[in-house]
Parts: sequence; C-alpha cells; structure tokens
Amino acid sequence: MPVNDRRIDVAFRPNSCYTRRMKISPLVGLCATCKHVKVIKSAKGSFFLMCRLAQTDPRFEKYPPLPVLQCLGYESPIEEDEEETRK
Repeated sequence: MPVNDRRIDVAFRPNSCYTRRMKISPLVGLCATCKHVKVIKSAKGSFFLMCRLAQTDPRFEKYPPLPVLQCLGYESPIEEDEEETRK
C-alpha cells in the first residue's frame, strides 16, 4: 500500500475546533500523533495543524511547516494513556 493512502485515525479532544473523528496523513510527520496538536478548520474547509506549545514557548512555531520530522516538544497521547492505566 503506498504511503499516500495510509491515514492515522485521530479522535480530537473537546477543546479542539474540530471534535469529530478524521484521518490525518502520516506525511505531516510527528504532528499527526502529537498530543499538542490542535486541528483548525477554515471556513473554506481547509485544515491546519496548530502547535499548542507555541502559546507558551517561543521555540515552537504556531503553524509549523510540514512535515515535522523532529520536535523537542513531541509527546505521544498513547504514552500518556499508558501512564494513567498503570496508576
């Protein structure tokens, strides 16, 4: 299967602008699975990936150029869920 046809199924948190499930291409890089991403949907139907870390840390761009292949702030939401279940 070509890389372009694969998508990552993401459920957005209630504080996101887009709260339904959608597919994000892994071609966007780390942002596709980062817990700090916020998906912004424009009035014309386009989607943008915003980094919430940019609100408090100037090292991060609000809308980073994609694909993001390295990021100091990357955190997987899966790791966070695993920690909570261990407690």
